[in-house]
Amino acid sequence: MSTAATPIAGVRGCCHVYHALDIGFSVDLKRCAALLREAREVDGFQHHARTPASVDLQPLPVLISQSMEPIRGRTFLAEDRATLTIYDFGAVSVQYRIPFEGTLEQLAELSSELYDEKRLAADARRRAEALLGAVAPAVNRPMVRRQVEDYVVFVIPDLVRDPRGVDQFLAENEHLLAQVLSSNTKQLSAQQRREELSGRIAYYAWNAALVCGSNMEDVLTVLELANVQLRELHCLDDQLDGSLQESYEVRAKVGRLRAGMRRIRELMLDGQAFSEAVTNAFKPFPDAFLARVYALAARSLGLNAFNQSVKDKLNLLNTLYTTLSDEADHERSVRLEWIVIILILIEIILGVLPLLPRW
Repeated sequence: MSTAATPIAGVRGCCHVYHALDIGFSVDLKRCAALLREAREVDGFQHHARTPASVDLQPLPVLISQSMEPIRGRTFLAEDRATLTIYDFGAVSVQYRIPFEGTLEQLAELSSELYDEKRLAADARRRAEALLGAVAPAVNRPMVRRQVEDYVVFVIPDLVRDPRGVDQFLAENEHLLAQVLSSNTKQLSAQQRREELSGRIAYYAWNAALVCGSNMEDVLTVLELANVQLRELHCLDDQLDGSLQESYEVRAKVGRLRAGMRRIRELMLDGQAFSEAVTNAFKPFPDAFLARVYALAARSLGLNAFNQSVKDKLNLLNTLYTTLSDEADHERSVRLEWIVIILILIEIILGVLPLLPRW
């Protein structure tokens, strides 16, 4: 094969495009599966393969597939099926598969086109809304939120069979691979190339990943999980921003202190429950390699920063609740003091009244 200066021979594989959406606060997966069985013939839902056993998800998400009219772009043609994965913390991930065969330059063009592919995003939203219509009784606070988190994974099964080895292939084509992972067809600086190719289990970036090897379903599942978690942490972070603003408004309206405290307690408990549901869905993987894959993906996507932000805002809500509780206790003690004073005055008046006729 040629060096990086010359287009390399064609690569063949499959592009997996994921769109994560929030459809509610939580989902009863058992009831959801039952409702989907009832709606299967009407809405075209079909049961799909189970999650790989090496990925420990508790509880197991519900996986279904739907037929679709293939979506064609300038550089791609999607397959005629979409896969939907439903999680108990109120998220759904819609997966599209796009076979590809060509040079890395063409793969970079495909990645660039997929970066802002609105038709796939619109189709994912439509499928999420149709899904919610079928399983709404199993969803707590059902609503398809506007925001969508997308992620692209390029799987090249035959790359590891290259006799030169993957290391040489990556070294010779780092500028093209950086373009693929950054969804950019322009020449990148050396610093940016190093940043894009900094992950070495597989190559990760904010919007894309490159996976080399066959039978990589477990790795794809881990990457899909990380993308869904990012969407849910985004959602929770936005909700906590609104909760904090509402808490400050409650703080300003002293007359509604008790009702405000109840509302803040509800917001705080909801936030904690939602955060635990999202976090606890991702158990430590029994496979050390998958655990490293998830850790690297989480670092690249900034999950730890979002998780810390959520914890800080939950702590701030707890502080606000404690402050309001102290103020409520102070108001109650002041009222009790006034009641005691009034009772003493009444007792004095009642004691003085019999002496008035003598005066």
